[in-house]
Amino acid sequence: MIDSSQQTPKQASEEYASLEKKAKARANAKLGFAIHLTVFGIITSISFIQGLFAGNPFSAVAGFMGWGIGVFWHGFAVFKPSLIKRLTKQELEKEMKSNDT
Repeated sequence: MIDSSQQTPKQASEEYASLEKKAKARANAKLGFAIHLTVFGIITSISFIQGLFAGNPFSAVAGFMGWGIGVFWHGFAVFKPSLIKRLTKQELEKEMKSNDT
């Protein structure tokens, strides 16, 4: 990234477009995960309630466990970059403190 005082208007515009594209992709990924999690919750709840009326509320547990694993990894893939940034920042701070002493 170039210092903003040294950028031409075209470079600034291209950098903004690039950042906007990344931001939109991250927002869409988060929205996709939210929809996935919502559908999972609704379908799981409906299935559980149907099972209650049928006398076996845990009849679909195996299928939902598999789907739940998929939802977990979907969320991990969406939120992993910010998790890695936060953990890296924490480790860097620890290293800087240990070097100060």
